[in-house]
Amino acid sequence: RLRLRRRGSRFRRCWLFGARNRRFALLLDYAFGDTEFPPGYKPGTVLEGPLAFYPSAWPQRALVPGALQTLPKLVHKLPGFDHLADLLQAYAAALGAQPWLPQFPAVLNQVIPFHRQNRFGLADPAGQSLPIAAADSMGWSLLALSGGRPLTVFGEWDGEQLRVLSVLAEG
Repeated sequence: RLRLRRRGSRFRRCWLFGARNRRFALLLDYAFGDTEFPPGYKPGTVLEGPLAFYPSAWPQRALVPGALQTLPKLVHKLPGFDHLADLLQAYAAALGAQPWLPQFPAVLNQVIPFHRQNRFGLADPAGQSLPIAAADSMGWSLLALSGGRPLTVFGEWDGEQLRVLSVLAEG
């Protein structure tokens, strides 16, 4: 009897931030079966080139119609939210435009990771906090990286918790 091994599809998410238009773009790549992903973009690099956004009331998803050129610079700072209340206001505005928004990209500046009651979270300078979606290893790594000092964190907010995707500490 012949048994076929079914292999599923995989996907990769890459967020870009537009220096001119000041908005995020989500690039999605898919790989099926044994197919490899095309080469990706290295975190922290500066790219130049056009993007084409899919139509939406809150456009996030984009395609690269040509090629993006890597510039000889690195990202040292991202504009973001200095207070969690500002994140929540921006998220509410986004949901007002697109109620089925699955995730909202967010850069949080000057946040301090914490661990309380078996949960990890981030606190802003005003003392407001939000939970993060993190495995223990990721949560403890954030705490160690911070050393009690503020970090800049990029992640996806889903309305309940932040999925941390990258961190900037001490430049």
